[in-house]
Amino acid sequence: MENPCVSILILNWNAADETVISINSAKQQTFTDFEVIIVDDGSDLKTKEVLKKINHPKVAVLEQKNGGLSNARNNGFKKAKGTYILTIDSDDTVDASFLEKAVLILDKKNSVKAVSSYCNIFEGDYNIIQKHTPKGGGLNNFLFDNNSTSFALIRKSSWKEIGGYDEKMIHGFEDWELWISLTKNGDSIFMIP
Repeated sequence: MENPCVSILILNWNAADETVISINSAKQQTFTDFEVIIVDDGSDLKTKEVLKKINHPKVAVLEQKNGGLSNARNNGFKKAKGTYILTIDSDDTVDASFLEKAVLILDKKNSVKAVSSYCNIFEGDYNIIQKHTPKGGGLNNFLFDNNSTSFALIRKSSWKEIGGYDEKMIHGFEDWELWISLTKNGDSIFMIP
């Protein structure tokens, strides 16, 4: 795809089966102007073999040495052609209407730097064990609590303005740090219930 509206980044590290499920979830979006980039963060041979078998015109694989989540996310953003970037992990699935709803919000509200949503936490065969209902909002909503999920549709220009994900954050919380950086000038993260 030359210039899709959205690039979907799926981060993968030794999660071949889960990544295929995430890809299928992405391909079922009602909003269809997107590309999918799987960022393979130094996976094992088994995972690489599964990824090599993916043959779809909207799906590309970016292979790299293991650099951690922030590094993988930043490299995916650099490769992405979309105006908006959806970050999901290999064990995430996305509601089929998410992009359709989230793109409309970013198109209409310049002060919104990212859109996420409530989510279901599941295990096994999609047995829901918890519902996660973060608030989103502005800086005050993020100072003491991570009020978003790690998956979100983010303006690529906003990611670039703040210098991307902090690659020193190697033990997690890189998404929380990003939300703080995106909201510190009065902007917000929108949450779809």
